[in-house]
Amino acid sequence: MKLTRGVQQYIEKMVQDLRGEEDFAPFIIIKDHKGDARCVMLTMPDDPNEKDTVADTMTVFCGIYRATEAAFAAVGYQSRNAKESERLLRPSEDPNRVEVVILNVVNSDNSVLHTADLIRENSLVAVSLWDAPDGRAEGRFSDALQLGIGLGQAMPPDMTKFFDEELAKGREEEMIAMFRRAFETIKKERP
Repeated sequence: MKLTRGVQQYIEKMVQDLRGEEDFAPFIIIKDHKGDARCVMLTMPDDPNEKDTVADTMTVFCGIYRATEAAFAAVGYQSRNAKESERLLRPSEDPNRVEVVILNVVNSDNSVLHTADLIRENSLVAVSLWDAPDGRAEGRFSDALQLGIGLGQAMPPDMTKFFDEELAKGREEEMIAMFRRAFETIKKERP
């Protein structure tokens, strides 16, 4: 996927400015239907049950800009070499956890999760080489990005024209709110 290396380099530069226990804010980068890239900073709630709201925000941005590709990046934990009794723990509670940068890159056909260990030493922060596990990435954020890409691609021409015109007038907040309300209504009505 075309976004992957560029976003990895962006993260590597951001991490160089971190000190001690600082992290970068989670973000998505969207490549829209015109080929332009947009970065959206996200606020990740502490409560895991509220993370669906972040996933919905990701879907809305991908849909409204008719993304062809999107990347989500955040700092998190990954379980490594867990004992049988520890496999059911959340990674943040696992004693074998490793702090990592998570990069999920998605297009309409595929979703790939890349990780790099976050290295903290002498108040400096760096990332290891990037790893891309085999197989398709799964989870709420990957699904949210793919749903948004799909919604944007399925949008009828009159809607795309309307959104493009309104966004060109600088009405991004209103268009995002409108798209979000429509999306929330559909979610509520779905069995």
